[in-house]
Amino acid sequence: MIDASPRSRSLLDFRPQPPDRLGILTMLASLYFIQLHSHLLLRLDLDPFSLRNLAAFALLASCVFGVLFARFYPILLVNAGVFFAAYLWRMPVESNNQTLAMFFCFTALAAAACQLIGWRRGQWGLDRDTLFELIAGPGRWLLAIMYFYGIYHKINADFLDPTVSCGTLLYQLLAAKAEGVLHALTGWAPDLVGWPVGQYGAIWGTFIVEGLAMVLLFSIRYKKLGFIIGVPFHILIGWTGYAYYIDFSTIVLVLYALFLPREATDAAEARLARLFGSATRARATCWAAALVLLVSFAIYAGIFQDWRLARTAQATFVWLFSAYAFAFYAFAVAFVPWSATRSVPLFRFRPKILILIPVLYFLNGASPYVGLKTESTVSMFSNLHTEGGRTNHLIHGQLPISAGYQNDLVYILGTNGRPSGADATAVVRFEFDRQMARGAAGSKTIRYKGELRTVDDSWRNSYLEASWWERKVLIFKPVDFTRPKACTH
Repeated sequence: MIDASPRSRSLLDFRPQPPDRLGILTMLASLYFIQLHSHLLLRLDLDPFSLRNLAAFALLASCVFGVLFARFYPILLVNAGVFFAAYLWRMPVESNNQTLAMFFCFTALAAAACQLIGWRRGQWGLDRDTLFELIAGPGRWLLAIMYFYGIYHKINADFLDPTVSCGTLLYQLLAAKAEGVLHALTGWAPDLVGWPVGQYGAIWGTFIVEGLAMVLLFSIRYKKLGFIIGVPFHILIGWTGYAYYIDFSTIVLVLYALFLPREATDAAEARLARLFGSATRARATCWAAALVLLVSFAIYAGIFQDWRLARTAQATFVWLFSAYAFAFYAFAVAFVPWSATRSVPLFRFRPKILILIPVLYFLNGASPYVGLKTESTVSMFSNLHTEGGRTNHLIHGQLPISAGYQNDLVYILGTNGRPSGADATAVVRFEFDRQMARGAAGSKTIRYKGELRTVDDSWRNSYLEASWWERKVLIFKPVDFTRPKACTH
């Protein structure tokens, strides 16, 4: 039967409501989708009233609504459905954060469908806590798998080398910002960018933070410590400004919200009611703060950059990101108890079929080791190389059961007839053929299987001959044989 509690009846009540876990999830997801919709759809440099821009405006308005009225969780499902369909249409997608978001959207949609089916069968009601737990069961494992591969892919010689490590690169970006702030405040700043302790600390600290967060978040006694350690790590990553990592940090915060215990929102509601004198004033104040933040961001973004290019960018979005990331962090530190009265089961999948979602995400992350795709495999900023029968991984490269895509390489020759980069770079043939099939300009002189040749009409295009699933799934990074291998996305 349907749960008639206030937490269930308030779906269409747009007055400020007490916080709950599903509301926090809806709010954070809406902030993530603001970035996605503006980046993928909004093109005001073209016709502002084109169908594309009108769709973007509608979706952005729904996201703003989702921030201000977070208890209206259908906003979460609508945006999840739109993005999930768009992702499938655009596949293959190289973005790691969008792939993680796609699996989260898949989880939310599947959980909502299961809840509706379960309600019709009388198994459980349409209450908010049930929907949250249905999403959280597989959703928590998406974060754990992301952390697992975030560690495992980095067990390679080049990530551990501070001269080329991605850990060093991100540290240097933050260190340069810190030097600038110190110099502006004091007129002097130490050489933080070249500080070896900082560089090695960034490399090994990545393993420690991701490993601890992965384990502690599932703990009853030390869950709070997982939030304390993990959330600042992703705030720092968002601050680096490299490759606009704010969107990645935001989708990670969405997954962190799945670990919030019920006691945290109950404690927050009671504390804020005491602070502001009543629960009604506390809710109204928090709502007003969110409104002011969104309006000020819109005004600032419109002034800071050309309104015709009104997309989320590092310079315009970083302070809004900082505001909601720190607010979430403060909430977790203040209200997540050290020992929750309700445990978080490691394997709670209702129904059991939902376990397929994290399993698929795990297999996606294993792709470099089975000879399949190398993009969008949680291998970002890992320095990992597994192509061409070589690897820098310290445990293994491609496994014996691997497919052959990564070893079928094409060397594109320069205008002087010599390999570009002196044989340092190559392209997986499937990726090369994809570009040719999509109309890459001009003929190409290549070296393939030891022979020089020109790509013309006699060239068999492996992409055009491939199956539907290969075209939709497989996507490969450029192959770099330079050693040590420099950091790439």
